[in-house]
Amino acid sequence: MHLGKRGALAAVGIITALEAFTHIGQMYPDSASYINTALFFEGEVSRAGLGNAYFRLLRPVVPFVASLLNHVIGIEASFAVFNLMLWFASSLLMFKLTELLTERTDAAFVASSFFTASIPILLYGGAVLTDMSGYFFVLLGTYLILKLDLGRATYVKVIASSLVVALGVLSREFAASVIVTLVIWVLLTRGSWRRVVLMTLIVAAIAFAWSTAVGISYNSWFSYNVINASQNASFESQNAPLTLRLWTWIRTIRDAFRPEILLLAVVGGASILKRRTKLSAFAASLLGPAIVTLGLAVLGAGTDFRYTFTMFPGMLPIASLGVIWLANQVAAFLIRKNGHSEKMATILTILCVVVFIIEMNLITMRFLSLPWNPYVAP
Repeated sequence: MHLGKRGALAAVGIITALEAFTHIGQMYPDSASYINTALFFEGEVSRAGLGNAYFRLLRPVVPFVASLLNHVIGIEASFAVFNLMLWFASSLLMFKLTELLTERTDAAFVASSFFTASIPILLYGGAVLTDMSGYFFVLLGTYLILKLDLGRATYVKVIASSLVVALGVLSREFAASVIVTLVIWVLLTRGSWRRVVLMTLIVAAIAFAWSTAVGISYNSWFSYNVINASQNASFESQNAPLTLRLWTWIRTIRDAFRPEILLLAVVGGASILKRRTKLSAFAASLLGPAIVTLGLAVLGAGTDFRYTFTMFPGMLPIASLGVIWLANQVAAFLIRKNGHSEKMATILTILCVVVFIIEMNLITMRFLSLPWNPYVAP
């Protein structure tokens, strides 16, 4: 299958625009606390007035940007517009990362399309929340590790990348999984552990300096999440059997990616193992977030498909290879006479993407939030 890069990027842009502009600014129970955090930065809400929302100050980036945009377009729209910008940027980054991993434009098109139409993105990508920023920085951090080979890169590049990851942690804590991704990458490629330590120290120093400035410890934040997990879902609590916590984690992976993507990832993973190309890159991008989310589940801090979806930098490129392999096999079977099955494989690949997009939108139909009727409360 030959798919021009410009055409593939244009198609991804169109798909992202259709999805983003029909899922603008959904309002969830947590949205009010983020709005209050943004108003805190404007001086309209006092520290005491934040209540439990004070924990949101550990994620200051999106509310702070929203507080700046609020002077122009209003507070809800500020969150929506900024998250949509991150959504478009993430779709492009997903394309670039997949192209780097697979060296195929068609795989990049498939993975980016899967990403922008995935259920977690449709539900939370443009919402008045901070999830989209977390996905963006997990993706950006992973891309920097593999593109720059941070296990061997100059210290200037490591420091610059560390600042990016630190900004990600201040956007959404699960961006810290990038550090685990770097650990796995260095372990598999025999890179420099000094660079891992340097990134860890820089990210930790910035995160703890901010937490000290606002008077909230990450320990209290973790304890708060453990209590919430115990109250909201007893099977995730520390008192629940370990097997049940593990099963819950596995179930959230199914919910995040759907059985279709998981099956395609198995097929794609088999083709990767057969070719033995860039195994370290695929493993690091997939296992980093997996280990972090699994650890949180085991420790009783709860788990959710919003968290396990952070495995997408590895999962979706692998699944895209599964799509292409299956499309080529089916095309070769259907067209046996002259062997010219390339066009058929292209049609089947595009058809698979279209079917996935339609299915995901049907599942999330009640979460539609249109430009002329935004801020839907599902």
